[in-house]
Amino acid sequence: MRFVWIGLVVMSVALPGVARADDEVKPEEWQKMYKDTLVQLKAAQDRKAELAARVADLEKQLQSANSQNDQLKRQSADYADKTYFLRSYYAAWLQFLSTRPSMRLEWDMFLNTAVPVTPDGAAPFIDADWPLSAKG
Repeated sequence: MRFVWIGLVVMSVALPGVARADDEVKPEEWQKMYKDTLVQLKAAQDRKAELAARVADLEKQLQSANSQNDQLKRQSADYADKTYFLRSYYAAWLQFLSTRPSMRLEWDMFLNTAVPVTPDGAAPFIDADWPLSAKG
């Protein structure tokens, strides 16, 4: 079936050429067609080079995005390990306090009185300018 279509296309292209065989094509027309073809070929080659440069640029961007993605995955895994550690210690601390009611009371008192908070929400014993504000 494919060969039939190819044959029909060749015939449709060839028949007008046979009909024009009586008309002679002048050398100037051949030269003009040749120059037009060269211009089209040059434009196609320029576009190909432009697209190749664009593909190279996109590949660099993809490589950069992939490396950034890998870095973020490693960072996420590190944070997951740290939060697991903290959650497990917090759960152990709560279990420890549940077995010692007197220590639980002391802990609650410590949390309620140990760090007085100023109206702006900062703890007064934390000095943000510490190295510069130290006397002596």
